[in-house]
Amino acid sequence: MFGDGKRQDIRFFRLEGTDRFPTREIQAGVTGNHYVFLVDLQTLTRETVERSKEAIREFLRSEIDPRDYFMLATIGPKLRVVQKFTRNITTLERALDQVSDYPWLPPHLTPLELLHLLARQGDLSCHAIAALSSYLGSLPNRKHVLYFSRGYKLHMSSYTGSFNARSSGSRRSQKATFSLTSKVRSAVDQANRNQVTLHSIDPRGLMTASFVAATYVGVSGLESTHEFLATLSKETAGLLATGENDLLGPIREAYLDGRTYYLLGYVPDHQRKIGKFHEIRVKVRRGGVQVRHRKGYVDQDPLVATQSELANAFKFPDLFNDFQVNLDAVPKNGKLAVRAQIPTKALRFTSEGETNRCVLEIFGIVFDEFDEPIEKGFFLAESVDLEFDAKELAGFRGHETLGPWMEKDSPRKGSYLVVVLRQKLTGELATATVTLGAGGPQNKPLPF
Repeated sequence: MFGDGKRQDIRFFRLEGTDRFPTREIQAGVTGNHYVFLVDLQTLTRETVERSKEAIREFLRSEIDPRDYFMLATIGPKLRVVQKFTRNITTLERALDQVSDYPWLPPHLTPLELLHLLARQGDLSCHAIAALSSYLGSLPNRKHVLYFSRGYKLHMSSYTGSFNARSSGSRRSQKATFSLTSKVRSAVDQANRNQVTLHSIDPRGLMTASFVAATYVGVSGLESTHEFLATLSKETAGLLATGENDLLGPIREAYLDGRTYYLLGYVPDHQRKIGKFHEIRVKVRRGGVQVRHRKGYVDQDPLVATQSELANAFKFPDLFNDFQVNLDAVPKNGKLAVRAQIPTKALRFTSEGETNRCVLEIFGIVFDEFDEPIEKGFFLAESVDLEFDAKELAGFRGHETLGPWMEKDSPRKGSYLVVVLRQKLTGELATATVTLGAGGPQNKPLPF
């Protein structure tokens, strides 16, 4: 093993998982692997969505380990968790019925409008993959995401005519460009940091060059959309499937790939430098063996990591629910009174001598109908510091909920309020959403 080009001493080496499926009933406390089917509706037509769903159904009806957990999520126009992790195959198949195509390409777009649309979609997909990886980080062992997508071009450009008043009314072309490279790198780093492998599957099957070129009329770029998928898979030690008319094969291969793997570790001898990428290479002497491994990692500031996780919770509140919370919001004399109700049993206390402590941070942002914050900064930013001895903690647990009230000036505009609660000492996150209608707050979930 080599880190930054230097040979490293391997501190531990072990085989993870098993390639044998149990034939007996699931034992209590035994946990299998975690797999996520992530369908990027922004990039797929109705036909390819249906092909993906049918292949997933066929896979679920084949031989799989009854200990494993499966999750179904989609991207477009947001990241939506259709079905949380479950071992129930019937439940998963019913969840597939809720997945339908998303009109990713509106008609009559100019090349510049198309470029901006593709840039937003690519940006959303990268952020969604990063947020999903962050969510999966708390689960044991290596996690696997099967990403169904046609991908994006890493570099895109378009030309548009503009009027030049200084040159006698002549017109000249201006070039607009967009790159996803840094966003993909960030998504890959988040996946590697949380032990997530990304397997990319293009469900379009075999295509002609003219069909691929027609996908982006008016938007040019040297790279194919598959370079996006290849980067995600290669950099996280995953599999890449393109040009496959039979999708069951790649799904099955990705599933079996997660059954068994080797875990190697070493201690870097360099000093940390925030933002620096450290390359990892693994070599084997045995011939005829294909080695796939994560390609490296980035030194990350812990504060930046925490802020990134908080931003993900606001952008994708559907994901982050480590503990239960209910949200009440009531208009009151020109103010908005907000109450987050949390079951006392959901709060985690850490022992500090004879004191038991829990720090609950509460943040809130108001978004408009386009899912953009209406102002910079937080609408809500509060902290609740709880300290009890053993007897006081027992009495506190006797109450069903903790429900601090917070009053803020009512926002003059805004479509909905997202509140994120973080237990600072454990890092657990929970989210709640309340819509803000003309008649005041409405306590019902935001539709996806």
